[in-house]
Amino acid sequence: MASATDQFTNPTEPSTDDHNKDTLSSLLIDKHWTWHHDASALLHAAIESANDAVLITSATFDLPGPRIEYINLAFTEMTGYTRDEIIDKTPRILQGPKTDRELLRRLRDDLASERPFHGETVNYRKDGTEYVVEWRITALRDTSGKVQKWVAIQRDVTDRVRIDHQREKELESERLAREDAERIGRLKDEFLSTLSHELRTPLNAILGWAQLLNSGKLGEDDRRKAAETVERNARLQSQLIDDLLDMSRILNGDVRLEMIPLQVAGVVEAAVQTVAPTAAAKSVRLEMVPSLAVSLVVGDPARLKQVVWNLVSNAVKFAPAGGSVRVVLEPAGADL
Repeated sequence: MASATDQFTNPTEPSTDDHNKDTLSSLLIDKHWTWHHDASALLHAAIESANDAVLITSATFDLPGPRIEYINLAFTEMTGYTRDEIIDKTPRILQGPKTDRELLRRLRDDLASERPFHGETVNYRKDGTEYVVEWRITALRDTSGKVQKWVAIQRDVTDRVRIDHQREKELESERLAREDAERIGRLKDEFLSTLSHELRTPLNAILGWAQLLNSGKLGEDDRRKAAETVERNARLQSQLIDDLLDMSRILNGDVRLEMIPLQVAGVVEAAVQTVAPTAAAKSVRLEMVPSLAVSLVVGDPARLKQVVWNLVSNAVKFAPAGGSVRVVLEPAGADL
């Protein structure tokens, strides 16, 4: 066994320290090459395994545009194109009818000015299906600062855009529902305010004439007039109560229509006759002009009568004393 002295003096058996020094020197000499080689391999592996699509194009702007020189695996998975199918092509291969032309114009302007670009548009896969892509493009420059290549990072954001659009639709639906609820609330308040006034008008007439009848001081003509007035205002109040009930049904979503074939002229005439006593009391001339061209229609007679009654009643209400209201029934294309 060699002694400790031999280990330091025997030239044919280098010491462990000498070996380590040689190894360290070798590493120091090759450090730059080793680091460059490992960094390049690491960068290539990172790009190939990235979830986002990466493509590198030439920096030329000559038609038909920059040529694709490199794509990673994520790009092939996102677009359906193989490397052989895409290399040396231009990015136009991914464009289609819905690709944003204004965005492409901004892209060209940014790259021509050597500015980074960011945007979203619709692109097309090899099989023709659409997807929404988010782009980020930056320049690769040489030591003098001249652009040598363009590096594009692309991400498929179709699901995110769909979710955003769905959220926007839901928010818009909520806003419209809220506005409808507020509008219905205002209409309800206005309706109840108007109805309370309208209910008091016939009720006051009924009470007034009833008191006169009970007094026993009316002659035969006045008693007949009182009875007619009471009956007319009672019918009016009944109609108003029906309107109130209908309003409640509408608010509760419980309106039912009984659609049957009917002679619309008869329904309109019945509604006009209901308003006739009110018109006569106000000295308003009420006239109905029927049309022979109008025959059977399909509808709900009660609702139709109610609509016509409201229209004619309002016309009489706002007509001046001694004026006239003319009700005309005639076809207007497919409508009446």
